[in-house]
Amino acid sequence: WKNRQRDLLSDGELGQQLFATMLPNLDDSLEQYELSPTPCMHPLAAYGEGDLTTLFPGTVELAKELGIKHPKLSEKGKTIPWHLSTDLLLVFKSANGKRQVLALAYKPDDWKSKQRTCELLSLEREYWERRGIQWLLITPKLSDVLVVLTLRRIACWALADEVPVELRHLATRIALEHPNDSLTTVL
Repeated sequence: WKNRQRDLLSDGELGQQLFATMLPNLDDSLEQYELSPTPCMHPLAAYGEGDLTTLFPGTVELAKELGIKHPKLSEKGKTIPWHLSTDLLLVFKSANGKRQVLALAYKPDDWKSKQRTCELLSLEREYWERRGIQWLLITPKLSDVLVVLTLRRIACWALADEVPVELRHLATRIALEHPNDSLTTVL
């Protein structure tokens, strides 16, 4: 159970991640951030910041308070609480070095029609609110699919290591020398 594999990002979650890479002061991006079923420290404690002594309620306790049945995993006669996760946890670092956290959940358009999804989202939201962390629910209606597709196409170029100035100048010169050629030819 400890080493269970996480799902890969959905197309929507990937778009969310690509938008996040453009945010200023982004210090860390944690995909499929596991929510603790038991009381635990604030996420900023991992960076040595914030309240390092307070334990915040886990999902099991919060589910009881909210009157929601907590998901569980059963195997070989044993039952343990299922570990919910938040799709993306963003950590920002300001100029003064202080960090802040933003939690993002992504759901497809049909999420409202599923009662259980609504319950689990309210549990996730409460988890972050108790920690003083803003939680946002992202849906496809909040972004243009063409923008997301463009980000997916250019991500390999935009997120690569910076190219030295002299090589950028060379690439510009070659592109200008071949204005009517295809991109493949220029490359």
